[in-house]
Amino acid sequence: MTKPDDLDPTQVDPRTGANGQTIWEFFMACHDGNLDMVLALSRQYPLLIHAGIHYHQPLHFALRENHLDVAKHLLDLGADPFSNGFTYGDLRVLLEERNRSEAIELLDSTIARTHSATKHGDPLASLIKARDLPAIRQLIDQQPQLVHIGDSNGTLPLHWAVMTRQLHVIDLLLAHGAEIDKTRPDGARPIHLTNGDYHYRGWRDVPASSLRPHHVLIGYLLAKGAYYDISTAARLGDLERVRFLVEEDPQRVNQLPAYHGFYNSAPLRNAAGQGHLAVVEYLLEHGADPSLPEPIASHGTALRDALGNEHWQIAKLLLEHGANPNSMVDSSGNCVWAAKVAPEEIRQLLADKGGILGLDLACYDHNYSYVEETLKQSPDSLIHPYLPLEDKQMVELVLRYQPDVLKKKSLPATTTIEHAVWLLDRGMSPSLPNWLGVTPLHECARRGNIELAQLCIQRGSPTNPIDDHCNETPLQWAHRFHQPAFANLFG
Repeated sequence: MTKPDDLDPTQVDPRTGANGQTIWEFFMACHDGNLDMVLALSRQYPLLIHAGIHYHQPLHFALRENHLDVAKHLLDLGADPFSNGFTYGDLRVLLEERNRSEAIELLDSTIARTHSATKHGDPLASLIKARDLPAIRQLIDQQPQLVHIGDSNGTLPLHWAVMTRQLHVIDLLLAHGAEIDKTRPDGARPIHLTNGDYHYRGWRDVPASSLRPHHVLIGYLLAKGAYYDISTAARLGDLERVRFLVEEDPQRVNQLPAYHGFYNSAPLRNAAGQGHLAVVEYLLEHGADPSLPEPIASHGTALRDALGNEHWQIAKLLLEHGANPNSMVDSSGNCVWAAKVAPEEIRQLLADKGGILGLDLACYDHNYSYVEETLKQSPDSLIHPYLPLEDKQMVELVLRYQPDVLKKKSLPATTTIEHAVWLLDRGMSPSLPNWLGVTPLHECARRGNIELAQLCIQRGSPTNPIDDHCNETPLQWAHRFHQPAFANLFG
Protein backbone atom coordinates (compact mmCIF):
# COMPACT_ATOMS: atom_id res chain seq x y z
CA MET A 1 0.00 0.00 0.00
CA THR A 2 1.03 3.58 -0.57
CA LYS A 3 -0.33 6.67 1.15
CA PRO A 4 -3.02 8.32 -1.01
CA ASP A 5 -1.83 11.72 -2.21
CA ASP A 6 -5.07 13.37 -1.11
CA LEU A 7 -4.42 12.38 2.51
CA ASP A 8 -2.74 15.58 3.71
CA PRO A 9 0.01 14.62 6.18
CA THR A 10 -0.20 17.94 8.03
CA GLN A 11 -3.94 18.63 8.08
CA VAL A 12 -5.59 17.73 11.38
CA ASP A 13 -8.83 15.78 11.23
CA PRO A 14 -11.06 17.52 13.81
CA ARG A 15 -13.01 14.36 14.55
CA THR A 16 -10.02 12.23 15.55
CA GLY A 17 -7.58 15.00 16.48
CA ALA A 18 -4.87 13.34 14.39
CA ASN A 19 -3.19 14.65 11.26
CA GLY A 20 -3.04 12.76 7.98
CA GLN A 21 0.42 11.34 8.68
CA THR A 22 -0.68 9.92 12.03
CA ILE A 23 -3.82 8.45 10.48
CA TRP A 24 -1.68 6.74 7.84
CA GLU A 25 0.75 5.42 10.44
CA PHE A 26 -2.18 3.97 12.36
CA PHE A 27 -3.54 2.28 9.23
CA MET A 28 -0.15 0.82 8.41
CA ALA A 29 0.32 -0.37 12.00
CA CYS A 30 -2.98 -2.24 11.73
CA HIS A 31 -2.01 -3.57 8.31
CA ASP A 32 1.40 -4.75 9.53
CA GLY A 33 0.24 -6.05 12.91
CA ASN A 34 2.30 -3.59 14.92
CA LEU A 35 0.31 -3.86 18.14
CA ASP A 36 2.67 -1.65 20.15
CA MET A 37 2.15 1.26 17.77
CA VAL A 38 -1.59 0.61 17.59
CA LEU A 39 -1.77 0.71 21.39
CA ALA A 40 0.30 3.88 21.62
CA LEU A 41 -1.58 5.78 18.94
CA SER A 42 -5.03 4.69 20.10
CA ARG A 43 -4.18 5.86 23.61
CA GLN A 44 -3.12 9.23 22.24
CA TYR A 45 -6.04 9.50 19.79
CA PRO A 46 -8.91 7.26 20.98
CA LEU A 47 -11.09 8.07 17.95
CA LEU A 48 -8.49 6.84 15.45
CA ILE A 49 -10.37 3.54 15.38
CA HIS A 50 -13.08 5.37 13.39
CA ALA A 51 -10.69 7.07 10.93
CA GLY A 52 -11.41 6.38 7.29
CA ILE A 53 -9.42 6.42 4.07
CA HIS A 54 -11.52 6.05 0.94
CA TYR A 55 -14.22 4.14 2.87
CA HIS A 56 -11.71 1.75 4.45
CA GLN A 57 -11.17 1.59 8.19
CA PRO A 58 -8.26 0.29 10.30
CA LEU A 59 -10.22 -2.81 11.34
CA HIS A 60 -10.48 -3.94 7.70
CA PHE A 61 -6.71 -4.26 7.36
CA ALA A 62 -6.17 -5.89 10.74
CA LEU A 63 -8.74 -8.58 9.88
CA ARG A 64 -7.65 -9.02 6.29
CA GLU A 65 -4.02 -9.55 7.30
CA ASN A 66 -5.09 -11.83 10.18
CA HIS A 67 -3.64 -9.71 12.97
CA LEU A 68 -6.13 -10.90 15.55
CA ASP A 69 -4.55 -9.15 18.54
CA VAL A 70 -4.82 -5.82 16.73
CA ALA A 71 -8.36 -6.55 15.52
CA LYS A 72 -9.49 -7.53 19.02
CA HIS A 73 -8.05 -4.34 20.46
CA LEU A 74 -9.89 -2.24 17.85
CA LEU A 75 -13.16 -4.07 18.49
CA ASP A 76 -12.76 -3.72 22.25
CA LEU A 77 -12.38 0.03 21.74
CA GLY A 78 -15.60 0.18 19.74
CA ALA A 79 -14.64 -0.32 16.09
CA ASP A 80 -17.69 -1.17 14.00
CA PRO A 81 -17.80 -4.94 13.33
CA PHE A 82 -20.38 -4.40 10.58
CA SER A 83 -18.33 -1.88 8.63
CA ASN A 84 -17.22 -3.30 5.31
CA GLY A 85 -16.31 -0.55 2.89
CA PHE A 86 -14.29 -2.70 0.51
CA THR A 87 -14.11 -1.48 -3.07
CA TYR A 88 -13.48 -4.84 -4.68
CA GLY A 89 -15.76 -7.17 -2.77
CA ASP A 90 -17.10 -8.15 0.60
CA LEU A 91 -14.66 -8.35 3.50
CA ARG A 92 -16.24 -11.48 4.94
CA VAL A 93 -16.01 -13.24 1.59
CA LEU A 94 -12.32 -12.38 1.43
CA LEU A 95 -11.80 -13.73 4.94
CA GLU A 96 -13.58 -16.94 3.99
CA GLU A 97 -11.44 -17.32 0.88
CA ARG A 98 -8.30 -16.97 2.95
CA ASN A 99 -9.59 -19.41 5.56
CA ARG A 100 -9.44 -16.73 8.23
CA SER A 101 -11.71 -18.75 10.51
CA GLU A 102 -10.40 -17.13 13.68
CA ALA A 103 -10.96 -13.64 12.27
CA ILE A 104 -14.52 -14.55 11.28
CA GLU A 105 -15.13 -16.04 14.73
CA LEU A 106 -13.81 -12.85 16.33
CA LEU A 107 -16.24 -10.78 14.25
CA ASP A 108 -19.18 -13.09 14.92
CA SER A 109 -18.53 -13.36 18.64
CA THR A 110 -18.26 -9.57 18.93
CA ILE A 111 -21.53 -9.13 17.09
CA ALA A 112 -23.25 -11.80 19.18
CA ARG A 113 -21.96 -10.25 22.39
CA THR A 114 -22.85 -6.66 21.61
CA HIS A 115 -25.77 -6.80 19.15
CA SER A 116 -28.89 -8.83 18.40
CA ALA A 117 -27.70 -9.81 14.94
CA THR A 118 -28.06 -13.27 13.48
CA LYS A 119 -29.01 -14.91 10.21
CA HIS A 120 -31.99 -16.40 12.06
CA GLY A 121 -33.58 -12.95 11.81
CA ASP A 122 -33.28 -12.81 8.02
CA PRO A 123 -36.53 -14.68 7.12
CA LEU A 124 -38.76 -12.28 9.06
CA ALA A 125 -36.88 -9.29 7.64
CA SER A 126 -37.45 -10.67 4.14
CA LEU A 127 -41.17 -11.10 4.72
CA ILE A 128 -41.49 -7.54 6.01
CA LYS A 129 -39.68 -6.20 2.96
CA ALA A 130 -41.97 -8.32 0.79
CA ARG A 131 -44.99 -6.77 2.60
CA ASP A 132 -46.51 -10.23 3.18
CA LEU A 133 -48.63 -9.54 6.28
CA PRO A 134 -50.28 -13.02 6.52
CA ALA A 135 -46.88 -14.74 6.35
CA ILE A 136 -45.47 -12.26 8.88
CA ARG A 137 -48.30 -13.07 11.30
CA GLN A 138 -47.83 -16.79 10.83
CA LEU A 139 -44.07 -16.70 11.41
CA ILE A 140 -44.40 -14.54 14.53
CA ASP A 141 -47.09 -16.86 15.91
CA GLN A 142 -44.77 -19.82 15.36
CA GLN A 143 -41.60 -18.09 16.62
CA PRO A 144 -42.52 -15.06 18.74
CA GLN A 145 -38.89 -14.61 19.83
CA LEU A 146 -38.07 -13.39 16.30
CA VAL A 147 -39.64 -10.04 17.18
CA HIS A 148 -36.54 -9.34 19.29
CA ILE A 149 -33.91 -10.73 16.89
CA GLY A 150 -32.12 -8.64 14.32
CA ASP A 151 -31.17 -9.83 10.86
CA SER A 152 -27.58 -10.46 9.78
CA ASN A 153 -26.87 -6.73 9.91
CA GLY A 154 -28.57 -6.16 13.25
CA THR A 155 -31.68 -4.48 11.84
CA LEU A 156 -34.66 -5.48 13.95
CA PRO A 157 -38.14 -6.28 12.59
CA LEU A 158 -39.51 -2.99 13.92
CA HIS A 159 -36.78 -1.09 12.10
CA TRP A 160 -37.80 -2.82 8.88
CA ALA A 161 -41.48 -2.15 9.50
CA VAL A 162 -40.72 1.57 9.84
CA MET A 163 -38.38 1.74 6.86
CA THR A 164 -40.99 0.00 4.70
CA ARG A 165 -43.74 2.25 6.16
CA GLN A 166 -46.19 -0.47 7.20
CA LEU A 167 -48.38 0.70 10.07
CA HIS A 168 -50.09 -2.69 10.48
CA VAL A 169 -46.75 -4.41 10.89
CA ILE A 170 -45.58 -1.77 13.37
CA ASP A 171 -48.73 -2.40 15.43
CA LEU A 172 -48.29 -6.17 15.20
CA LEU A 173 -44.68 -6.06 16.37
CA LEU A 174 -45.43 -3.67 19.23
CA ALA A 175 -48.31 -5.91 20.32
CA HIS A 176 -45.83 -8.78 20.51
CA GLY A 177 -43.43 -6.86 22.73
CA ALA A 178 -41.11 -5.11 20.30
CA GLU A 179 -39.24 -2.24 21.98
CA ILE A 180 -40.07 1.05 20.30
CA ASP A 181 -36.72 2.65 21.12
CA LYS A 182 -34.49 -0.37 20.54
CA THR A 183 -31.32 0.57 18.68
CA ARG A 184 -29.53 -1.10 15.83
CA PRO A 185 -25.77 -1.64 16.02
CA ASP A 186 -25.28 1.78 14.40
CA GLY A 187 -27.40 3.45 17.10
CA ALA A 188 -30.48 4.01 14.94
CA ARG A 189 -33.88 3.84 16.63
CA PRO A 190 -37.03 3.25 14.57
CA ILE A 191 -37.91 6.96 14.71
CA HIS A 192 -34.67 7.77 12.88
CA LEU A 193 -35.48 5.47 9.94
CA THR A 194 -38.79 6.79 8.63
CA ASN A 195 -37.14 7.67 5.31
CA GLY A 196 -34.85 4.66 5.22
CA ASP A 197 -31.09 4.46 5.61
CA TYR A 198 -28.04 4.28 3.38
CA HIS A 199 -28.90 0.88 1.93
CA TYR A 200 -32.73 1.02 1.93
CA ARG A 201 -33.82 4.46 0.81
CA GLY A 202 -37.34 5.73 1.26
CA TRP A 203 -37.42 7.75 -1.96
CA ARG A 204 -36.06 4.83 -3.96
CA ASP A 205 -37.00 1.49 -2.40
CA VAL A 206 -40.41 2.01 -0.78
CA PRO A 207 -43.24 1.06 -3.20
CA ALA A 208 -45.13 3.98 -4.68
CA SER A 209 -48.39 2.57 -3.31
CA SER A 210 -47.24 2.94 0.31
CA LEU A 211 -47.35 5.92 2.69
CA ARG A 212 -45.63 8.89 1.03
CA PRO A 213 -44.91 11.60 3.64
CA HIS A 214 -42.49 9.79 5.90
CA HIS A 215 -42.76 12.44 8.64
CA VAL A 216 -46.20 11.03 9.41
CA LEU A 217 -44.44 7.98 10.79
CA ILE A 218 -42.51 10.12 13.25
CA GLY A 219 -45.76 11.35 14.73
CA TYR A 220 -47.14 7.81 14.73
CA LEU A 221 -44.13 6.49 16.66
CA LEU A 222 -44.25 9.39 19.11
CA ALA A 223 -47.90 8.60 19.77
CA LYS A 224 -46.84 5.02 20.47
CA GLY A 225 -44.35 6.21 23.08
CA ALA A 226 -41.06 6.71 21.20
CA TYR A 227 -38.59 9.05 22.86
CA TYR A 228 -38.59 12.51 21.30
CA ASP A 229 -34.90 13.46 21.05
CA ILE A 230 -33.48 16.89 20.29
CA SER A 231 -32.24 16.02 16.79
CA THR A 232 -35.68 14.84 15.75
CA ALA A 233 -37.32 17.89 17.30
CA ALA A 234 -34.87 20.20 15.50
CA ARG A 235 -35.57 18.50 12.18
CA LEU A 236 -39.30 19.01 12.68
CA GLY A 237 -38.84 22.64 13.73
CA ASP A 238 -40.32 22.00 17.17
CA LEU A 239 -38.76 24.90 19.08
CA GLU A 240 -40.82 24.21 22.17
CA ARG A 241 -39.42 20.68 22.49
CA VAL A 242 -35.89 21.83 21.63
CA ARG A 243 -36.08 24.52 24.31
CA PHE A 244 -37.34 22.02 26.88
CA LEU A 245 -34.51 19.59 26.18
CA VAL A 246 -31.81 22.27 26.22
CA GLU A 247 -33.07 23.69 29.50
CA GLU A 248 -32.97 20.17 30.89
CA ASP A 249 -29.38 19.67 29.66
CA PRO A 250 -27.54 22.59 27.97
CA GLN A 251 -24.93 20.19 26.53
CA ARG A 252 -27.51 18.87 24.10
CA VAL A 253 -27.02 21.78 21.69
CA ASN A 254 -23.78 20.13 20.54
CA GLN A 255 -24.83 16.54 21.08
CA LEU A 256 -24.13 14.22 18.18
CA PRO A 257 -26.73 11.45 18.13
CA ALA A 258 -25.63 7.85 18.34
CA TYR A 259 -26.99 7.32 14.84
CA HIS A 260 -25.75 9.56 12.08
CA GLY A 261 -27.68 8.94 8.88
CA PHE A 262 -29.48 10.59 5.99
CA TYR A 263 -32.14 12.12 8.22
CA ASN A 264 -30.42 12.30 11.56
CA SER A 265 -27.54 14.42 12.68
CA ALA A 266 -26.61 17.19 15.11
CA PRO A 267 -29.55 19.43 16.11
CA LEU A 268 -28.17 22.51 14.32
CA ARG A 269 -27.64 20.67 11.06
CA ASN A 270 -31.11 19.15 11.21
CA ALA A 271 -32.74 22.52 11.78
CA ALA A 272 -30.59 24.37 9.23
CA GLY A 273 -31.13 21.82 6.50
CA GLN A 274 -34.89 21.96 6.92
CA GLY A 275 -35.03 25.74 7.07
CA HIS A 276 -36.23 26.15 10.66
CA LEU A 277 -34.85 29.63 11.35
CA ALA A 278 -36.27 30.02 14.86
CA VAL A 279 -34.68 26.74 15.99
CA VAL A 280 -31.36 27.68 14.39
CA GLU A 281 -31.40 31.06 16.16
CA TYR A 282 -32.17 29.44 19.49
CA LEU A 283 -29.45 26.80 19.18
CA LEU A 284 -26.83 29.36 18.18
CA GLU A 285 -27.81 31.63 21.06
CA HIS A 286 -27.27 28.69 23.40
CA GLY A 287 -23.81 27.77 22.14
CA ALA A 288 -24.36 25.42 19.22
CA ASP A 289 -21.15 25.06 17.19
CA PRO A 290 -21.88 25.59 13.46
CA SER A 291 -18.63 23.76 12.62
CA LEU A 292 -19.20 20.80 14.92
CA PRO A 293 -17.22 17.84 13.49
CA GLU A 294 -19.42 15.02 12.24
CA PRO A 295 -18.61 11.61 10.76
CA ILE A 296 -19.22 12.79 7.19
CA ALA A 297 -17.85 16.31 7.60
CA SER A 298 -14.87 17.17 9.77
CA HIS A 299 -15.86 20.86 9.84
CA GLY A 300 -19.61 20.49 10.21
CA THR A 301 -22.55 20.21 7.84
CA ALA A 302 -25.07 22.83 8.96
CA LEU A 303 -23.90 25.52 6.51
CA ARG A 304 -23.57 23.10 3.59
CA ASP A 305 -27.11 21.81 4.17
CA ALA A 306 -28.57 25.30 4.52
CA LEU A 307 -26.95 26.37 1.24
CA GLY A 308 -27.86 23.17 -0.56
CA ASN A 309 -31.51 23.60 0.39
CA GLU A 310 -31.48 27.34 -0.44
CA HIS A 311 -32.11 28.62 3.06
CA TRP A 312 -30.16 31.81 2.50
CA GLN A 313 -31.08 33.64 5.70
CA ILE A 314 -29.96 30.67 7.78
CA ALA A 315 -26.74 30.37 5.78
CA LYS A 316 -25.97 34.03 6.44
CA LEU A 317 -26.69 33.58 10.14
CA LEU A 318 -24.40 30.55 10.36
CA LEU A 319 -21.56 32.41 8.65
CA GLU A 320 -22.00 35.30 11.06
CA HIS A 321 -21.62 32.80 13.90
CA GLY A 322 -18.35 31.39 12.55
CA ALA A 323 -19.40 28.46 10.38
CA ASN A 324 -16.47 27.15 8.35
CA PRO A 325 -17.04 28.36 4.75
CA ASN A 326 -14.90 25.50 3.43
CA SER A 327 -16.68 22.65 5.12
CA MET A 328 -16.72 19.62 2.86
CA VAL A 329 -19.45 17.03 3.21
CA ASP A 330 -18.56 13.53 2.06
CA SER A 331 -19.78 12.94 -1.52
CA SER A 332 -21.78 16.19 -1.41
CA GLY A 333 -19.34 18.97 -2.17
CA ASN A 334 -18.43 22.01 -0.11
CA CYS A 335 -20.19 25.23 0.79
CA VAL A 336 -19.05 27.31 -2.19
CA TRP A 337 -20.05 24.51 -4.55
CA ALA A 338 -23.47 24.28 -2.89
CA ALA A 339 -23.92 28.06 -3.24
CA LYS A 340 -23.66 28.17 -7.04
CA VAL A 341 -27.27 29.35 -7.33
CA ALA A 342 -27.18 31.50 -4.18
CA PRO A 343 -27.82 35.26 -4.29
CA GLU A 344 -24.74 37.37 -4.93
CA GLU A 345 -24.82 38.58 -1.33
CA ILE A 346 -24.38 35.03 -0.02
CA ARG A 347 -21.66 34.11 -2.51
CA GLN A 348 -19.78 37.29 -1.68
CA LEU A 349 -20.13 36.64 2.03
CA LEU A 350 -18.68 33.16 1.56
CA ALA A 351 -15.75 34.64 -0.35
CA ASP A 352 -15.20 37.33 2.29
CA LYS A 353 -15.07 34.59 4.94
CA GLY A 354 -12.41 32.72 2.96
CA GLY A 355 -14.59 30.21 1.11
CA ILE A 356 -13.09 28.69 -2.05
CA LEU A 357 -14.35 26.20 -4.59
CA GLY A 358 -11.17 24.11 -4.56
CA LEU A 359 -9.45 22.27 -7.38
CA ASP A 360 -11.26 19.03 -6.61
CA LEU A 361 -14.71 20.48 -7.26
CA ALA A 362 -13.46 22.72 -10.07
CA CYS A 363 -12.25 19.58 -11.84
CA TYR A 364 -15.55 17.87 -11.11
CA ASP A 365 -17.41 20.82 -12.67
CA HIS A 366 -14.92 21.13 -15.56
CA ASN A 367 -14.33 24.71 -14.50
CA TYR A 368 -11.36 25.52 -16.72
CA SER A 369 -11.03 29.17 -15.79
CA TYR A 370 -10.87 28.40 -12.05
CA VAL A 371 -8.30 25.64 -12.57
CA GLU A 372 -6.11 27.80 -14.79
CA GLU A 373 -6.23 30.80 -12.48
CA THR A 374 -5.33 28.59 -9.51
CA LEU A 375 -2.41 26.97 -11.33
CA LYS A 376 -1.15 30.33 -12.52
CA GLN A 377 -0.90 31.45 -8.93
CA SER A 378 0.26 28.10 -7.50
CA PRO A 379 1.68 25.84 -10.23
CA ASP A 380 2.50 23.06 -7.75
CA SER A 381 -1.04 22.78 -6.36
CA LEU A 382 -2.22 19.23 -5.71
CA ILE A 383 -4.54 18.44 -8.61
CA HIS A 384 -3.74 14.99 -9.96
CA PRO A 385 -6.10 13.07 -7.61
CA TYR A 386 -9.00 15.09 -9.05
CA LEU A 387 -7.96 15.42 -12.69
CA PRO A 388 -10.81 14.22 -14.98
CA LEU A 389 -8.82 12.14 -17.45
CA GLU A 390 -11.73 11.89 -19.89
CA ASP A 391 -11.59 15.68 -20.39
CA LYS A 392 -8.83 16.35 -22.94
CA GLN A 393 -9.14 20.10 -22.57
CA MET A 394 -8.64 19.89 -18.81
CA VAL A 395 -5.73 17.46 -19.15
CA GLU A 396 -4.00 19.69 -21.70
CA LEU A 397 -4.54 22.71 -19.47
CA VAL A 398 -2.97 21.03 -16.44
CA LEU A 399 -0.08 19.60 -18.48
CA ARG A 400 0.98 23.16 -19.31
CA TYR A 401 1.62 23.80 -15.61
CA GLN A 402 2.49 20.28 -14.44
CA PRO A 403 4.12 18.37 -17.34
CA ASP A 404 4.50 15.20 -15.24
CA VAL A 405 0.93 15.15 -13.88
CA LEU A 406 -0.10 12.03 -15.83
CA LYS A 407 2.77 10.05 -14.33
CA LYS A 408 0.92 10.28 -11.02
CA LYS A 409 -2.39 8.92 -12.34
CA SER A 410 -3.47 5.31 -12.71
CA LEU A 411 -5.09 4.48 -16.06
CA PRO A 412 -8.82 3.74 -15.60
CA ALA A 413 -10.05 0.46 -17.08
CA THR A 414 -13.04 2.30 -18.57
CA THR A 415 -10.83 4.35 -20.89
CA THR A 416 -11.36 3.94 -24.63
CA ILE A 417 -8.41 2.64 -26.65
CA GLU A 418 -8.06 5.87 -28.59
CA HIS A 419 -8.04 7.99 -25.46
CA ALA A 420 -5.73 5.57 -23.62
CA VAL A 421 -3.17 5.89 -26.43
CA TRP A 422 -3.50 9.68 -26.17
CA LEU A 423 -2.85 9.56 -22.41
CA LEU A 424 0.01 7.07 -22.64
CA ASP A 425 1.67 9.17 -25.34
CA ARG A 426 1.62 12.09 -22.90
CA GLY A 427 3.34 10.32 -20.05
CA MET A 428 0.79 8.11 -18.33
CA SER A 429 2.11 4.79 -17.05
CA PRO A 430 0.41 1.59 -18.23
CA SER A 431 1.09 -0.06 -14.86
CA LEU A 432 0.92 2.54 -12.07
CA PRO A 433 -1.14 1.04 -9.20
CA ASN A 434 -3.57 2.83 -6.94
CA TRP A 435 -3.00 3.10 -3.18
CA LEU A 436 -4.14 -0.50 -2.69
CA GLY A 437 -1.65 -1.82 -5.21
CA VAL A 438 -4.33 -2.44 -7.85
CA THR A 439 -2.86 -1.88 -11.33
CA PRO A 440 -4.68 -0.99 -14.56
CA LEU A 441 -4.25 -4.61 -15.61
CA HIS A 442 -6.10 -5.76 -12.48
CA GLU A 443 -8.93 -3.36 -13.25
CA CYS A 444 -9.05 -4.51 -16.87
CA ALA A 445 -9.35 -8.07 -15.61
CA ARG A 446 -12.21 -7.09 -13.31
CA ARG A 447 -14.10 -5.42 -16.15
CA GLY A 448 -13.10 -7.83 -18.89
CA ASN A 449 -11.49 -5.07 -20.97
CA ILE A 450 -9.20 -7.22 -23.10
CA GLU A 451 -8.28 -4.54 -25.64
CA LEU A 452 -7.06 -2.09 -23.03
CA ALA A 453 -5.18 -4.87 -21.23
CA GLN A 454 -3.40 -5.75 -24.47
CA LEU A 455 -2.46 -2.12 -24.96
CA CYS A 456 -1.05 -1.90 -21.41
CA ILE A 457 1.04 -5.03 -21.99
CA GLN A 458 2.28 -3.68 -25.34
CA ARG A 459 3.32 -0.48 -23.58
CA GLY A 460 5.35 -2.41 -21.02
CA SER A 461 3.01 -3.33 -18.19
CA PRO A 462 4.18 -6.41 -16.22
CA THR A 463 1.67 -9.22 -16.58
CA ASN A 464 1.86 -10.63 -13.05
CA PRO A 465 1.77 -7.78 -10.52
CA ILE A 466 0.23 -8.69 -7.15
CA ASP A 467 -2.14 -6.24 -5.53
CA ASP A 468 -2.21 -5.57 -1.80
CA HIS A 469 -5.97 -5.89 -1.50
CA CYS A 470 -6.64 -9.45 -2.68
CA ASN A 471 -2.98 -10.46 -2.96
CA GLU A 472 -3.59 -11.72 -6.49
CA THR A 473 -2.38 -11.30 -10.06
CA PRO A 474 -4.59 -9.93 -12.89
CA LEU A 475 -5.17 -13.51 -14.07
CA GLN A 476 -6.49 -14.41 -10.63
CA TRP A 477 -8.71 -11.31 -10.73
CA ALA A 478 -10.11 -12.52 -14.05
CA HIS A 479 -11.21 -15.72 -12.32
CA ARG A 480 -12.43 -13.85 -9.24
CA PHE A 481 -14.67 -11.55 -11.28
CA HIS A 482 -15.84 -14.22 -13.74
CA GLN A 483 -14.06 -12.97 -16.86
CA PRO A 484 -13.04 -16.21 -18.62
CA ALA A 485 -12.33 -14.48 -21.94
CA PHE A 486 -9.86 -12.20 -20.22
CA ALA A 487 -8.13 -15.21 -18.68
CA ASN A 488 -7.35 -16.45 -22.19
CA LEU A 489 -5.15 -13.38 -22.67
CA PHE A 490 -2.57 -15.10 -20.51
CA GLY A 491 -2.78 -18.43 -22.31
